[in-house]
Amino acid sequence: MGLKCFKNDTDLIHGLFATSCEEFMFNVTYLNLPYKNCTDIFKFHELEMGYCFVANNLIDASSYEELPLKFGARDTDYSLKLYLKVGFIWKYEMYVNSPENLPHFDSVTYDVLSDPTVYLFNVEEYHNDIAVRHEPITSRLCKFPDEKDEGSPWHYSTSTCMSYLRIQYELKECNCTHFTSPKRYKSKYCDVEGLKCISDAQTSVKTKNYAIQNRACYPSCVEQLITTVGSIHLNKLETDGMAFVNIKIANLPTVRYSRVVTATYLDLVVSVGGIIGLFVGISAINILELFYWCLCRRN
Repeated sequence: MGLKCFKNDTDLIHGLFATSCEEFMFNVTYLNLPYKNCTDIFKFHELEMGYCFVANNLIDASSYEELPLKFGARDTDYSLKLYLKVGFIWKYEMYVNSPENLPHFDSVTYDVLSDPTVYLFNVEEYHNDIAVRHEPITSRLCKFPDEKDEGSPWHYSTSTCMSYLRIQYELKECNCTHFTSPKRYKSKYCDVEGLKCISDAQTSVKTKNYAIQNRACYPSCVEQLITTVGSIHLNKLETDGMAFVNIKIANLPTVRYSRVVTATYLDLVVSVGGIIGLFVGISAINILELFYWCLCRRN
């Protein structure tokens, strides 16, 4: 009989839990279209909240156009359906985020129950005028995904900003960080004493308070506003001992917020010039005439 030995706790976790969705996820459909391989949608990542299988996220795509899951007005069932293998070790938690966000310590969590469940959400979008990007961040009060924090391993979003701040707090308070942090911090992963230090220091609470008090993590300029409508338990659905999950958009987005620049610096110059011309009775031509008159008079 062969026994598999583990050098440390991280290796033990790697050996116990799946790293491919094909090991526990079956019958994946989107818009009522079946996917032969769940890996076409779900990509494995070791994130702050543990082992995550992320779908439709910018961590796996360079732009929104490359995201695999899209829908339009002609579609009739805006649902992502899947079956999950139930095990005594495995516990599933679900995070529903905008495509640029990642699960983090301050995210809303949905426990995946053994009862077949439909989770209903509404989505509202933001549209940015071209001129918005040229405004300073302190004016528009948001950041685009490519405007990531210096030193951050991820694209920018509110969640990645919070995660990066948490790592900095852990390194500052305990000189180590949690082993779910990115691989670049592997030499700084905490041992048991370090994890106890992080817990005692309450770094997550300090990170959240600092971000709020100092406005350290701006919202994303492209973030979708996702709100929970509710959930429906399908008691009559036979699942053969598996967990059935249906993530559904209740209605097509009916609201889109537009972020526009109401006044640029050029508009300010034009307005000031107009006011001066109105109340003082002087224009740029008058100023040139004044210089010309002075020079000619001097000559």
